Formats: sequence, structure tokens, C-alpha cells
Amino acid sequence: MYDGQEAVTHRMDFSSRMGEVDPAIVTMLQGMLECENVLVGMFKQLRDRITGSQPEPVTLRLLARRTSDGRLENIPTENDYKFAGLVVDNDFTNHRDVVAEHKKTGLQHISDLHPSYMSLQYPLLFPYGEDGYRTNIKHRNAENSEFKKNNKVSMREYYVFRAQYRKGEGHTIILGGRLFLQFIVDAWCSVEHGRLIWVRRHQSLIRSELYNNIVDSMRRGDVDATDLGKRVVLPSSFTGGYRYMQQNFQDSLALCKEFGHPDLFITFTCNPKWAEIQHAVHASGSHDASVRPDIVARVFKMKLDTMINDLTKKHVLGHLVGVGYQAVSQFMMHGPCGTANPKCPCMSNGQCTKHYPKSFRDATTLDDDGYTIYRRDMKITVECNGIHLDNRHVVPYHRGLLVKYQGHINVEWCNRSLSIKYLFKYIGKGPDTATIRLEQGRQHQHGSEDASSSVWRNNCDELSLAYTGDPIEAIVNDIYKDLHHMLGDLEYLRSRAILTPLNESVENVNMTVLQRLPGEFKEYKSCDTICKGSSNSEVDEVLYPPEYLNSLKFSGMSNHEIKVKIGAPIMLLRNLNAKKGLCNGTRLIITRCYPFLIEAVIITGKRIGETTYIPRITMCPPDKTLPFVLKRKQFPISVCYAMTVNKIQGQTVHNVGLYLPNPVFGHGQMYVTVSRVTSPAGLKIVTVDNDSTHNGYTKNIVYREIFDNLV
Repeated sequence: MYDGQEAVTHRMDFSSRMGEVDPAIVTMLQGMLECENVLVGMFKQLRDRITGSQPEPVTLRLLARRTSDGRLENIPTENDYKFAGLVVDNDFTNHRDVVAEHKKTGLQHISDLHPSYMSLQYPLLFPYGEDGYRTNIKHRNAENSEFKKNNKVSMREYYVFRAQYRKGEGHTIILGGRLFLQFIVDAWCSVEHGRLIWVRRHQSLIRSELYNNIVDSMRRGDVDATDLGKRVVLPSSFTGGYRYMQQNFQDSLALCKEFGHPDLFITFTCNPKWAEIQHAVHASGSHDASVRPDIVARVFKMKLDTMINDLTKKHVLGHLVGVGYQAVSQFMMHGPCGTANPKCPCMSNGQCTKHYPKSFRDATTLDDDGYTIYRRDMKITVECNGIHLDNRHVVPYHRGLLVKYQGHINVEWCNRSLSIKYLFKYIGKGPDTATIRLEQGRQHQHGSEDASSSVWRNNCDELSLAYTGDPIEAIVNDIYKDLHHMLGDLEYLRSRAILTPLNESVENVNMTVLQRLPGEFKEYKSCDTICKGSSNSEVDEVLYPPEYLNSLKFSGMSNHEIKVKIGAPIMLLRNLNAKKGLCNGTRLIITRCYPFLIEAVIITGKRIGETTYIPRITMCPPDKTLPFVLKRKQFPISVCYAMTVNKIQGQTVHNVGLYLPNPVFGHGQMYVTVSRVTSPAGLKIVTVDNDSTHNGYTKNIVYREIFDNLV
């Protein structure tokens, strides 16, 4: 310990910016602490006794226990360690303490629950040596709530209280400038350390044996028992933990299964120049928003909540708002980077890591990985930091949100599973936030009337099938009305089919007909795995559990669960043996069902009437937008009382039932459907329209661009 001018010199030598430190200010602060800070006075008394003519072996004890209310009497009077200095341990997960250097017994740890913990670390923020957080602080007016469980102030509540600005109170901490930033970080570390300690001491309460056991260790490849130590399991309720991110990721997959893939990927960046932030900063006496993260965070949270309300309740993305070129040039320009600014943070090895500037394009397209390549055809330029930038440097945005919130709001179009994985890619580096908007019914978007398609309404009165009640029952009753009397009749089943645009409708119709067929259901379930060579198998086993893999459905590929009956018609979805007539699209009738084999009779092609056997095979979907390669071992079949419009191409049948819960959505599909029947008498159409004025009508989609440049 130093005194007088020696202490001032030592403090100035400790700073790396010694030439900028004013000795007068250091001397004034040291004098203030010696005069007012109780802890400094105690250390001075201890020093005087040690450096005296007859030094005595004494110990200074700082009592952590308080017998009175700390808000009224919180000045320490006794002490515990003699030490030369204070340092901070970098490993806050295990030893988030202020460490006292003891002259004889080495390092001693001061708990972050000690009332003098922050006073010792930040004497300028606690100039009188006041108490910081301590245990058993009661809430205000909690004298009559002794039997309540939560009548004590938590560490998080205490630090949140100290970071608030209140008129009529001292503001030493929040006006501490950059020291306040360090205080906030240390406070957060203390809170996080407390949460980790609780989890470590309550492993039995969170049932950690469900997460960590011998089976999981073997699956990870930990076959050596000496490598298996005691692990502390962080549950999914621990914010920012590994299982927390896994749970959010799997919840997102469940949302995608229910509502479809997300339509937009939005990132909202705070703008410290917002008027609300500037006004609050100046009103509190601070000089810059960079030293008031509390104000910035609160304003951003309010604006984020407002934007979420705009997206979910006001549906602002559905309406066109005026263009704000000034806002675009101020908030949404990337760079300048590249040769114009090689020191830009986005630069690495002489290249922009964000791949700016982009290329000019006449239309928006998707690349092979599912990423959007936006149309950029405007040659307007704006000046940023003395460099003229054009449309190739503009980050995708939404005009309405940009003009309203005056901040960097990146809006990306997406409809891929990869976007969900990107959203929660921070499993290894901590939490992040983003906002996505999910819309239901994307499969119908091409049926809307816009400039790129010509929509005709065709009157189907002569072919329309009148019905009351369930439209599926109506179409099944008409096409398969003699099913009970024609069981096993190859010609009967080969000459009729129900067509519908979507696989979901196909499954509903097939199940309706199967339930009418006598006999018991035979159920086959697939074995779904992720190809080990496609990605990190250890991580994927957790991110993509079997339940999620089983829920995936793909066009032209068997589902996880197949239900059939003997006598039901099926269609092959893969080429098995072309010489024996087992090709993609071949129809058969099931005659026997074995555990791992299906016996069937061919009813289409050149091998009609021949008996064959269908094995289970391993199939991979052609969908390249998945972040992994799925391997599904299943029978390559589907029940074909009903089928999609695409599956009937190249075949001709005598009786066709067209079930349209929604209009066909592809160019020329209506023509393909109607042309599969041999005569108009064999065609019946059921249309479902909630608008009674359009009953008997449907849409025929024709893209006129297809006929351009035809000779």
C-alpha cells in the first residue's frame, strides 16, 4: 500500500495513457476517498499498525452478515484480509470474484454476495464505501409477507434498480461514463454466475439424468470410461444455453410444419441517434449515448415491441408505403468497402464477406442453395463517406418499416429450412434475436390475380357434381360407388381415379376410400436417418430428432407412415425393375402384406396381371433446401385411389373425378386434368368455394409469357 505522492505516482504509472492523466485530478480523488470512504480508512489503519515500530500480526475482517436494514445502516466497521491489491478473475463461470492478494496465505476469494464486493472493485462509483448487493434484502413493504416465497430482492432486481434513473436521487453510478459500462458487465456476470451455481447445485431437481447418461455417451463415441467425468447439465430453461437454443430451433421447426416456411427474415438494428435516446441521454446529464446502454436498450425494446405489433396486428407488410430514399441512403447502404475502403469491418483477405457490391439483375431469382438474388436495376447513386454508391450496395429493406422506425431493418425473402437453421446458428456463441413472419397458405400464391398471370374463370355447370355435406364423400360416392361389388376387379380399378392438385387432399381422399374397404389396416413406418457425410452428425442428432424427421413429407416420396389394406391399389414412386414392368408410376393391387415385403399384382403397363414383390428401399428426397441429407427406408409406394394432377400425365382413364378444394395453381394443369378422361361423360368436378356466388367456377392459370417469341 502506498501513501501521499508515492500513491499518486503509482496510479499514474499504472495507466497506459499516462500523458493524458492530470495529476491534480488523481490527487483530488485520492484525498476524497481517504476522507470519505470507510473502507479506505480501515486499510489506512491497518497499514499504520503493520508499518509501525512494533508491527503486530493483525487481520482485517469485512463482515458479510448485516444485522440491520442495509438501506438505513450499511457502513461496514470490521474487516478480514490484509492485501496489496485487487484484480478480477477472467473465468466468471467458475470464479467470478474479486481476488485479494494475501501476503502469507496466497490468494483469497471474496464472494460476489459480499456487501462490499462492488465497493472494493469500484471505489469511485461507491465513494463512501456503501454496501452493494447482499442476501436477504426484503422488498419494500414486505414486513407482513413473511410467509411469501418471493419476498426477497434477487441480485438481478438489485442491479436493475441501481441502473435506473430517478429524480431526487444520486446518480453516481449511471453517470460513471465508461466505468459504468464495466460495472454493468460485472453485474451481469455476477447474476449469470449465480444462475450457474443454482443449476450446479440442483442437478437432481432438473432431472439431469434424462440428459446425461451412458447411452448418450456411447452415441457420442465416448467409449473410454476414463473420459467420462461429472458433467453439469444446463436445462433448456437456462437462457442462452445450448439446450435453450435447441428448444427454440425445434419449436421453429414445429411452426414450419404447421404454417409452412417463413416468408421474411427481418433484422432490426438500433439507431443511437433516435430522438427518444438523445433526449433521455441529455436529460440525465450524460454526454453520449455510448455510455448509457440502459437508455439505448429500453428505447430499442419499446420500438421492437411496436414493430412486432405492426407486423402481427396491423399487417403493415401487406400495404405499400411511400418511398423514403433519404432513409435508404442513411440506414441501408452497405459500405463503402472493397478498394474504396479496405479497412471496412466486412473486409477479409481483400474481399467483402457480405459479397458487396451485388450484380445488376432484371429479375429476382434463387440460387442453388436457396438464397435470394434480388432484382437491382436502378442506377440512382447516393454519397456515403465521400464515395458514390449505387443500387448494388443497398441492403434489402421494407420501405414502410424503414420510414417509420428510422433504423437499419434488413428484410430478407426466405422460404427454406436453411433460414431456420441460420436463425438459431448461434448455439455455440450465445443468444441473438431476429424476427420472422409466418404466413399460412403459400401454396396458393400463384393463384392470385396479378400482372404476371392471366386468370380465366371456366363455367363447369355441365360437369359439376352437385353435393351437400362433405365434398370428399360426394366425389368418392360418384367415382367408386360400386367398390364393394368390384373388389379385385383389375379393369374397374384401372379405369378410374380421383385427381386433385395437392398431396394433402390426395391423402384425405385415399383415407376416405380405404376406410370403406373391408379388412384391417396394415401399417408400415419408415426408418429415417441423416446421412453422416452431409453434416455434423453429433449436432444433427440433437437438432433434428427422429420425430421431426418422421414429420417431413416430400412430393414423389413415401411418407413416414403408410397405411394399406389388401385389395387397395398402389402406385410405385421409384423405378425398381424396368424389365419386369416395375417403373415409377406403375399401378398395382395389394394381394398380401408381410412385415418387410408387399405382394401385389400389376394392373398397368405391359405386365398386367403378373404378381410381383415390393421391398423396402432407402430413398433420399431431391429437395436441396434442407440443411442435411435425409435417408428414408420405406416401401416406395402410395395408395392411388386419388393422385395429384402431375401423376396422371401420360395415362388415360374412363372415369375421372376432379376434386378442387382450391384451384389448380400451375400453368396448363387444368387442361392436363381434363384431357386425361376419354369422354366428357366420364368427368365429374367438385369445386369448393366459400363464396356462394362462385359455386361451379374455378380458375385456369395461364402464363402469357410462355407464348412470347413463338414462331
